[in-house]
Parts: sequence; C-alpha cells; structure tokens
Amino acid sequence: MGADAEVISFREECVTELRPGRPAPKKRERLPPLSKQDRIARKAVAQKYAYGDAITRKDIRAVPNKKLKRTLLTQESLARSVHEKAVRAELLLTEQPGFIETEGLEKSYRIRQADLVACLDRQNADKVFDLSLDLGPYSIDYSRNGNHLLLGGRKGHIALMDWNSFKLESEIFVNETVRDVKFLHNHTMHAVAQKKYVYIYDNKGIEIHCLRNHIDVNRIDFLPYHFLLLSIGKSGYLKYQDVSTGAIVCEHRTRKGPSDVLAHNPTNAVVHVGHSKGVVTLWTPNITTPVVTMLCHKGPVQAVAIGRDGYTMATSGSEGRVAIWDLRTYGLVKEWRTFAPAHSIDISQSGLMALGVNSELQILKDNALYMTHQIHGSHVDRVRFCPHNDVLGIGHSSGFSSIVVPGSGEANYDAFEANPFETKAQRREVEVKRLLDKLQPDMITLDKSVVGTVRPAKSTTIAREESSSDDDEGGPSTHKLKLKNKRRGRSASSKKWALRKLKAAEAKGSAPSNPAGTQAPAPSHDETHVEHVLDRFK
Repeated sequence: MGADAEVISFREECVTELRPGRPAPKKRERLPPLSKQDRIARKAVAQKYAYGDAITRKDIRAVPNKKLKRTLLTQESLARSVHEKAVRAELLLTEQPGFIETEGLEKSYRIRQADLVACLDRQNADKVFDLSLDLGPYSIDYSRNGNHLLLGGRKGHIALMDWNSFKLESEIFVNETVRDVKFLHNHTMHAVAQKKYVYIYDNKGIEIHCLRNHIDVNRIDFLPYHFLLLSIGKSGYLKYQDVSTGAIVCEHRTRKGPSDVLAHNPTNAVVHVGHSKGVVTLWTPNITTPVVTMLCHKGPVQAVAIGRDGYTMATSGSEGRVAIWDLRTYGLVKEWRTFAPAHSIDISQSGLMALGVNSELQILKDNALYMTHQIHGSHVDRVRFCPHNDVLGIGHSSGFSSIVVPGSGEANYDAFEANPFETKAQRREVEVKRLLDKLQPDMITLDKSVVGTVRPAKSTTIAREESSSDDDEGGPSTHKLKLKNKRRGRSASSKKWALRKLKAAEAKGSAPSNPAGTQAPAPSHDETHVEHVLDRFK
C-alpha cells in the first residue's frame, strides 16, 4: 500500500512539472501622457482626414428599413476604419520637409543658389542647372511623379527629358507657334497647344492625334481622375474632351472674350478661368453657366493658382496686385502690390507660392518673402514646382532654369497615387486601374460633399404624389385633365375651357362634404341603382 502511494505521488509530480499552470496575466503598462503639443498635432491630423458628420444611434433608430439600417451601419464602420488608418499613417510618418532656418538678423531671401549648392550634397546640387535655348519663351510642365520634364518653346521647339538622369527622350521642331504644353495621365502622352489645333504626342515625339475641335487655344489643362482635357482660347469657349474615348463632353461659351488663364481645383476638379475684365469664373461640365463669378482685380487677370488643400486661390492682375482668396467664403484674405504684374503663379505641395515678376522670381511662405532668384536679361514666362522634390522649374525667354527651394516638395509620397520609383509593369497596371476607376464628368460639383448623398424630390414630384394619393382616397384630383381632340369646332379653346370647368365642378361636387363624426344619410333606392347601357334610350 505504501509503495502504491509513492508511485501515485510521483506521477502527480511529473504531471505538475510537465503541465505547469497558466501564468498570471501581466499588468498593462500605462503609457506616459502626451504633451500639449502632441495632442494639438493629433487633433489637427484627425480634422485633416475627417469624413464628415458621423451617423448617430438616433439617426439609425429613425430608419424603418432593416436592410437600409444595416447598410448605413456598414458604411459608417468602413468610413471610421479608413479615417483611423489615415490618421495612423500620417502620425507614423517621420520624414518632414526641411525649410531654411535662419538665426539672428539673417534673412532667408538673401541666400542665393550658389550658397545653397555649396552646402548641398552631390545629388541635390545637380538639381541646380540652366539650359540656354534660343526658341523661347518656354512653357514647362512636370509629370505627376516628378521624374519627367516637358518643354515647349514659343517658336516650335518641343522636348521631353528625364531631368533626374538628364536623358533626352524626344525632341521635335513643329515649325509653328507653341502656346502651351501639358502632360496627360503619365509621361507617355502629352498635349501641345500649337498655332491652330491641339496635338497629342507620345514620349518618342510621334504625333498620335490632332484635336481639330480645339481651335486657336491659348491654355490647356488636364483632369487626371476624369481623363478630361481642357482648353480655352481666342474664341472664349471652354471645352472638355475625354482623352480615353475621344468624345467631346461639353463646350461652354464664357461670353467674356478671349482668355489665356486656366487652372483647376485639385480637390473637386472645378475649373477656374481668368478674364480680361478682372473676373474669375468657376465652371463645371454639367452647368452651362459659371457656378461662381468673382471680381478679383480692376484690370485683366494675369495668372491663377489653387492650393493643394482646395481652399486657397492666388490671383494676379495687370494693375500689379497679388491677392489671396478663401474659396470657402470667397473672401479676400490678403492683397499686396508688386513692382510689376506677376505673369505666372504656382503653389507647391507644402504651401509655398512662387511668383514670376518680369526677370525676378519671388517665393513666399505664409504670405512672407522666403526666397528670391534673379534671371538676368530674361523674362519669366512660366513657373512650376516639381512634385516630391524641393525643385522649382522656370521657363523664360532664354531657356529653362532649375533652382532648389528647400521645403517645397512633399516628403512622404503615396505610391498608389504617384510613385517616383515605379517600374514599367507598375506604370501599365496603374494606367489600367485608373481607366477602370475613371470618374464621370457629371460628378464634378462645387460642393464635393454632395457626391454620395440622396437627391431631394422636386416640388412637382411631391405635388403629383399627393394628388395621386388623393385620387386613391376618393378626393378631388389636382392633375391636369387630358381632353380628346374633337373635330368640327368642338376642340376650340373656349369649348375646352368650358369642359374643364364642368369637370372640375363635378369633381368638387362628388367629394364628401360631411364633417368628421357625422353620419352620412343612407342612400336611396334610386342612388343605389346601377345605370345600364340602354338606359339612355328611355
């Protein structure tokens, strides 16, 4: 008996050693509280990616349909998860744009490009260069990922190059006036506004299309999410053409004469057109009249630029004034005078604004002068910030210049939007996906929050439904009576009017007139008698 007890105790010890008990859960360590500056930063990021008013439980309870209620709950949960992921991704990004930091009495606008090149590494120092070209002034444009540069000389010179490696991909001479150049969805296709028509070329300089509907065009633009090519010219017509199908979407007559100022809002794709009377008009494809008309200057509008956030618009007039406007209230934020009219304006991804004033380039940060650059003996025609690079391109009468502007580019790029390191296979895949996800022109609205909402019923529809419900209940009908067309003078207007009055009186007399709560008299034998078809011969 004692031996058996020893064996059992030995087995219990073995089982206890081989199967130890579950360890006690560790207490979660409390994170240190956030500082006031971090809380403010998180709140700003959360407001940046806010998706609108959330659906409350009270709103859900008011929905009678269970299927609709489940759909609303699913959409709300998806929107909340997307918002959380966007805020988390923004907070985890560690790279920040670096601006010029001065000390004491130093001024950043006194720093020249030669001083910056001496402090930069070899890779960034090579981004400062000049191209001396004789067929200017030059219009310029960068591709969406910032890798390619397109040059268009007024005297017929068109060149496409990979400016990072200084590799010239194509160069042609069209022997006629070139007024503007613009990249399309990627660097493989670009549009050129020439003397009479708009032409589309590929990256090898081969002509693909001639758009004969766009005549005497001064300025062109492209909406990447809708695949729409825009143009405005001497005729004063704003034209939209779908480059994926080749169809003309619409043609709007501005009725304000020729124009050479054209820009679009990157957040809602609304087109801004500047006119010679100091007016800036806002257009959408589905409305034939401008949705907004703003009087911005006393003289002709020289240039228009819209910020990346979609709330800021910068304009310049021939009277030598530059104005900043708030597109939420359409009010003036700030206005100042320059020594000469600014012929070109551009706003970077970080909010810096570049002004081309005669031969001088002014760069502003928070409405204060940040940097300056002088191009001696040349007139600045076009300024453009390079996406995802601290580089500013300048097209002038003597060629092209590239300068470094610290802090102008977005340090954190979205590879699904514009990937600077994309391969050939990735570029083709993205092109197919964008064509499948192409937005329709009817979705362009001034208020972007309207997309996805339910359109309210019109008053005529409501009145028709009420009249039909009255008919179902036996009440008087309010819809218009349809009368048959009769011959021999019985279809005259006076006869029709008299017949309508008679029908209305009969309908009014047949309506129940007894008040609620009173008992209607019992019908007599004559009233209950059903008329026969032969009763009219009695």
